[in-house]
Formats: sequence, structure tokens, C-alpha cells
Amino acid sequence: MEHIWPRSRSYDNSFRNKTLCHWKANREEKGNRTPLEAFGKDEDRWAAIKNRLDGMKASKGGVGMSRGKIRRFVTNIPEGFVSRQLNDTGYAARETVAFLKRLWPDIGRNAPVTVEA
Repeated sequence: MEHIWPRSRSYDNSFRNKTLCHWKANREEKGNRTPLEAFGKDEDRWAAIKNRLDGMKASKGGVGMSRGKIRRFVTNIPEGFVSRQLNDTGYAARETVAFLKRLWPDIGRNAPVTVEA
């Protein structure tokens, strides 16, 4: 399994950003780059990759790769994407803390659980 857009750059660990790949292609050829960055300059190889992607495209309600996942292969990380990911993560963390504090309110030293932000 590998991340289409490198996780270290996109902070995206979602299913849409994951695919299966030969370890050598991922580690030695793609590395910390998007597929477009890694293979886009080799026109023949890039054309072959795009042809394989077209063959994997899911039909409406059918089996295959989603259009969103395919779009990630042929584009780079959009500007502002990482910032949105970090904002979403921060929001989810704040909401989680608020929810847990409702379950375990701070009743002082005798509280069975202490929830901290």
C-alpha cells in the first residue's frame, strides 16, 4: 500500500489517497513525490500509466477506482490542501475533547478520568 500524494506532504491518510503498488516503484522510483512529479516527464511511461488508469475507472455503481482517486494520480497537491487538512484535524480534536469532557466532567481530584486538551 502506498499514498498517491505523499502523506508527509499532504497529511492525507484517507482511503482516497491510498493504492497498491510494487514496493520498488514506490520506494525507488516515486519516493516522496506525486505520480505526476515522478513519472510525468517520461511521456511514454506517463501515457501507459494513464491508459491503465482509464481501464480501472469504476462504472456508475460498479467496481473499480473512483474518479477522485484517479484525479489524484494525474494532478499535484492543490495549493491550500495541506492547510485545510490541518484545520480539519484541529477542529476534530477540539470537538473530541469537548465531547469527552461532557462524558467525564472535571470534578476535581476524585475524577475517574481527566480530559485535557
